[in-house]
Amino acid sequence: MDREEVEVAHEALIRHWSRLREWLNEDYGNLRLFEGIRQAAHEWESKKRDDSRLVHRGSRLEDGEALARHSRFPLNELERAYVDACVTLREQERAEKEEQQRRELEAAQNLAEERHQRLIESERLRRISIAQALAAHAPRQQEHLSARQDERAALMALQAYFFNQLSHGHVLDQVDNALRTVLSVP
Repeated sequence: MDREEVEVAHEALIRHWSRLREWLNEDYGNLRLFEGIRQAAHEWESKKRDDSRLVHRGSRLEDGEALARHSRFPLNELERAYVDACVTLREQERAEKEEQQRRELEAAQNLAEERHQRLIESERLRRISIAQALAAHAPRQQEHLSARQDERAALMALQAYFFNQLSHGHVLDQVDNALRTVLSVP
């Protein structure tokens, strides 16, 4: 054996030796954890160190790490390897979870960007449609109406022109022709 151990020969010793009973009571939780690590380490070893046998996780693993640093409960090589393997598995799972969250966030950002681009394109097409409607209506206004209404037709043609410009597109021939017609420019 690579550590000092004491085996109680008779249960009466525990009942009647008050100092021993105090020591045992103080360390009962650590003793249970120590025994749990010992058993789990042997099970892990018997199953060829299969990761599915690494049962100490979360707060139990944190307690096991603290126990491994405790000089009153020295772990043997196998037990230390078991705790280290549990820690390694925890770190791998944490890294995998973070990577999964990063991929999900990236996918959400890509989806949001795609929706934003569709919204921009939809707005651009809406403005072009308004520009086309205004451009189509402006020359007809000029043909049938008085001078005051000629101004209205010119304003409609200008508005069509500006809507077209806001859509970041080239000036549509239809808008350009409407503006030229209303302003009587060849």
